[in-house]
Amino acid sequence: MRKNCEHTHFPVAREVPRVVIAATNSGAGKTSVSIALMAALAHKGLSVSPFKVGPDYIDPAFHAFVAGSASRNLDSWMLTADAVLRIFLDGCAALEPGRGIAVIEGVMGCFDGQGAGNDGSTAHVAELLQAPVLLVVNARGMSRSAAAMVAGYRDFSPAMELGAVIFNQVSGDKHYNLLKDIVESETGVRCAGYLPHNADFSLKSRHLGLIPAEEAVGLRQKVEALASAALQTIDLDAVIILSRRAPALPYPVAESLSVAGDEAKIRMAVARDAAFSFYYQDNLDLLSRLGAKLVYFSPLADSRLPEGIHGLYLGGGFPEEFAERLCANHAIRRNIRELLLSGLPGYAECGGMLYLCQSLTDSAGKSHDMCGFFPDSARMAGRLQRFGYVEAEILKSGPLGPAGTSFRGHEFHHSILAGPDCGGNPDPAGVIRNILKLEKPGKNGWTCGLMRENVQAWYAHVHFHANPAMAASFVASMKTYADAIMKSGHEIQK
Repeated sequence: MRKNCEHTHFPVAREVPRVVIAATNSGAGKTSVSIALMAALAHKGLSVSPFKVGPDYIDPAFHAFVAGSASRNLDSWMLTADAVLRIFLDGCAALEPGRGIAVIEGVMGCFDGQGAGNDGSTAHVAELLQAPVLLVVNARGMSRSAAAMVAGYRDFSPAMELGAVIFNQVSGDKHYNLLKDIVESETGVRCAGYLPHNADFSLKSRHLGLIPAEEAVGLRQKVEALASAALQTIDLDAVIILSRRAPALPYPVAESLSVAGDEAKIRMAVARDAAFSFYYQDNLDLLSRLGAKLVYFSPLADSRLPEGIHGLYLGGGFPEEFAERLCANHAIRRNIRELLLSGLPGYAECGGMLYLCQSLTDSAGKSHDMCGFFPDSARMAGRLQRFGYVEAEILKSGPLGPAGTSFRGHEFHHSILAGPDCGGNPDPAGVIRNILKLEKPGKNGWTCGLMRENVQAWYAHVHFHANPAMAASFVASMKTYADAIMKSGHEIQK
């Protein structure tokens, strides 16, 4: 039996209280303010559905830690407007009427999108969601100039509603009251509070941004400190009232996809631990709706893959930070290599691809053995290699789709791959390289990616809602593998 993957969560429209946390620029304090608000609102007894604008993986992990529910990415460049609305409304399905609120953390500066355009920006997502914006302004060393900034953000785009301002890095009540009086009298925009300057509020970073929630030391204490500050210095009632001004949103008609059906019993192993944590929640949800049962495992801690699996998903993360421990786990590296060589369908992106290589050299110059499925070696470079949105086209048919399949994705990596020197002869392992064609908007393109047996791997991060057929193809490849196993088992029994 096969069925269609349809959404039936909502009527024609639904009211969802919501606010977007924007900022004047990167580093102004969006994440600190977002975490503080989520935690403080939860303290007031509200249920919070968190979201993140853009292709970020790390901020959503902090959101989930604070709100106790998965945070979802809303990216208006990678995804269509309808997809953004569906993801948002689906993500708010569990909100209790009258006691729920959606908090959407923006990306970069409010109007910073793809290139010189609006697509992908915080403002664009706020416009699509018809959500009022709370603008975070870093007010350290500032007084009347804050009014000029707020006036500019208020007037720049008539399609965006600037609902209120929250200041960050404020020296105290006296400083805030001065800012509030100036901004409200000069611009007419309400000020809804502030976070004080406090070194304990800061979250540490490394080469890909903030250190993930899984590794952050003392995170619970930081969250409690931020919540305590917000409860004292942010007008939460004003934020709640602002969120309830947002109008009802129509639920778009979902694309119908053919799925395997529950009886197919497709089991997909998903690597998930401190080394591999970069997954879009909606990717995992879509694979589940299409018929795959997700079975999580840890390449750091487990000795082998889960039993009875029909596919493997290796997401991105920080394998370079855990390379020694990954190397030391000989048993699971061998098990993964053997199963993939036997034809198990697999997909690996960025850090997951590095894990499947022969070796990984960390930033200190030390080489560590990895799974050895691909004979290539990976090494960490001293600077960022690729960053930003990409238009991609699959050049070699595989589990994620036939040649010609296209999608919009994102790259962000510091590592470099080097294939073995075959002296101009074909790779003896049968690896096919350059299976993905990529272009940055307005720039020259390039090719990358690896394929061996039934496994595709590349640096680009894929949001399956950018092309849901890719997720359906992956599940179909796993079902084909499962059917082949069942058939061979019957033949052996005969």
